[in-house]
Amino acid sequence: MSQSPQNAAEESGRENYLGAFGELAVKIRAGASFSGRERNCAFSNRGNGSFTDVSGLTGFNFPEDGRGLALTDWDHDGDVDVWVSNRTAPRLRFLQNKIPSADAQWVSFRLEGDPAKSVPRDGIGASIQLELKGGGKRVKTLHAGEGFMSQSSKWIHFGLGKGAEIERVRVHWRNGDFEEFEGVALRGRWHLKQGAGTAQEGDLRKTVSFEENPLIGRKESRLIRIALSQPLKIPDLVYLDSGKQERTVNELAEAGVVLVNLWNACELCENELGMFVEKAEQLKRAGVEILALNTDSFQALRSTGGLEPKALLKEIGFSGLSGIATKDLMNLLDSSISKSVYNHRGTPVPTSFLIDRGGWLSIVYKGPVDLEILLDDVSKLGKGPEISRASAVPFPGRWADKVFVTNPISNAVIYLEGQYFDDARGLLEDYLKENGSPPVQAQDAKTHTQNRQQAEAYYVLGEVERLSGAPAKAIAHYEKSLQYHSRQVLVLNQIAWVCATNADPKVRNGAKAVTYAEFMMRAPKVAENAGLLGTVAAAYASAGRFSDAIKVTRQAITLLTGSAQSDPLKVQMERLRRYEKSEALTE
Repeated sequence: MSQSPQNAAEESGRENYLGAFGELAVKIRAGASFSGRERNCAFSNRGNGSFTDVSGLTGFNFPEDGRGLALTDWDHDGDVDVWVSNRTAPRLRFLQNKIPSADAQWVSFRLEGDPAKSVPRDGIGASIQLELKGGGKRVKTLHAGEGFMSQSSKWIHFGLGKGAEIERVRVHWRNGDFEEFEGVALRGRWHLKQGAGTAQEGDLRKTVSFEENPLIGRKESRLIRIALSQPLKIPDLVYLDSGKQERTVNELAEAGVVLVNLWNACELCENELGMFVEKAEQLKRAGVEILALNTDSFQALRSTGGLEPKALLKEIGFSGLSGIATKDLMNLLDSSISKSVYNHRGTPVPTSFLIDRGGWLSIVYKGPVDLEILLDDVSKLGKGPEISRASAVPFPGRWADKVFVTNPISNAVIYLEGQYFDDARGLLEDYLKENGSPPVQAQDAKTHTQNRQQAEAYYVLGEVERLSGAPAKAIAHYEKSLQYHSRQVLVLNQIAWVCATNADPKVRNGAKAVTYAEFMMRAPKVAENAGLLGTVAAAYASAGRFSDAIKVTRQAITLLTGSAQSDPLKVQMERLRRYEKSEALTE
C-alpha cells in the first residue's frame, strides 16, 4: 500500500495529477489495466518471521480491483469479519468469518479518552496491552485510517485461541499515561474509559443473519462473452459472398437474428463450424442465421491440403451463408466493440457477433461459442433495456444510475482530460440536444443558471474541438458559449489566442483576435494576469500592431519579474524578442 506524503514539500518534482491521469488513460486504451487483474490475497503469520498464502482457503482470492479493506466483528460472534470495496463491480463485498471454533477465546474493547487530558475522545493513538496468564502479551494500537480510503472498526478485537486467560489489561494513552483496568472477562465487549480504572460491559447484540452467497469458482472457458448493456446500431457491414459479390450484413439483420462468425483455417474455428453443422436444427428453431466469414486473404491457403475457404467449409459440411470478411468490415466491427468496451484488446478468431433483428449488435463472443449460452442469449433479445442490462453483468445487483445522478458536463471534462474526445463530444451533444434552448436575457435565477450551464457546455465542446485539431469548430462553439454568457474571460481568451496563433490562414484572423482580446481587457484584474496579457500581445502581433504587442509583453514581464514563475518569464522574454523582430506567433 503506497503511503501518503507527510508534507507538501514531498510533492515537488512529481508530475501533475491530471497529466498522469491522461497518460494512464492512454495506456488503458492500448490494452493496459488498472490492476492487472490480480487476485486479492490473505497471508497467515507463522510466528517465525514468515507467512503462508491462505488466499484460496479463506475465500479472499477474488479477481477484482480491490481497493479498501475494513475489519470489524460485524455479526458480534467473537471473530473479525471483513468488508471489501472494489473499483469495479461488485463495489462492496462482505466476507463473514466462520473459521474460529466455538470454544475459541476472544475479547473486544472500545476506548474513550479524556479531552481534558489531551487525549481524543475516541482514543485514537492509544494502545491496549493484554498480559496473559502463563506468560505472553498481545498489543494493539487504535489508528485513524488503515489503508486506501479505509477505516476499520474502533472496537479493538483480540482473538486469543483456546485456553487463554487474561492476567492484566493496560492502556497506554496518547498523552503518555498508563492505566490498568479491572473487571475484564473473556468472550465479552468492554468499554475502557480513561480515568475509570474499571471496564464497563458493552452491548452484545444478537447474531446478525445474512443470506449466504457461497463462494463459487469461475468456470474455466476459452469463451469471453461481452454483452452490451445498450445494444449498438451496426454501420453498413459489407462482405464478399462465395461468388465474391458484395453483400451487407444489414440486409440479413432486417429479416432476423444473425450470428456473424469470423473464422480462419485453425482447429478452434473448424471445431466451432462443425458444432454449427451438428446443431443446425436447434439454431434454426431459435431463429438464428449463421454467417461464416473467413478472415484470410484470397491467396491464403490452408497449411495442409491447400483448400480455399469455400472448399474447406464444404469439407466440414457447413452449408449455411458464408463469405469473406473485408478489411473495412473488420475495422467497423472492431470499432463497434471499442465504443462499448473500455479495454478492448483486438478481435481474435474465432469471434462471433450476435446481431438482433433490425441491425442491433447485442453480444460479442471471443472464442468458440457455447451453444447453451448462445441460445439463452438469443431468447432474451428484444425483451427490453432492463433485460439487456441484466444480461450484461455476471451477477445480479442494483443499477446506481438513478441513485448517483451525474453531471454530463463534468463527465465530459473528465473524458477530455483523458483525451477521450469522441466520448466527451457525445455527452455534450446529447446534453445540448435534450436541454438546449435559445439564449435569453436572464430574468430570474433559474434562467440565469440555465444560461450558465449552456455556456459551459459550449465552452467545453469548444475545448474538445480545439484539442482534437478542429480550431474552426472550436471558435464556433466558443462564440456560441458567449451568446449565453458574454463576459467569460476563459472563452474570450481562447478565441483570441486561436485566432491570433493558428497556422491555418482560414482560421487565423488578427483583427478578430484583437476585438476579443480588447473586450477581455475590460474584465477586472485581467491587466494583473501575465498569461492573459500574453494573449492580448499575441493578438496585437497577429494584426501587425507590434508596438502594442511589445508594450503589453513588457507589462507581463514586469508582473513575472521577481516571482517564482521562471518558465513563464522565459516564454514572455522569448516572445518579446520575436515581436521586436516584427514576428507574430504561430502554433
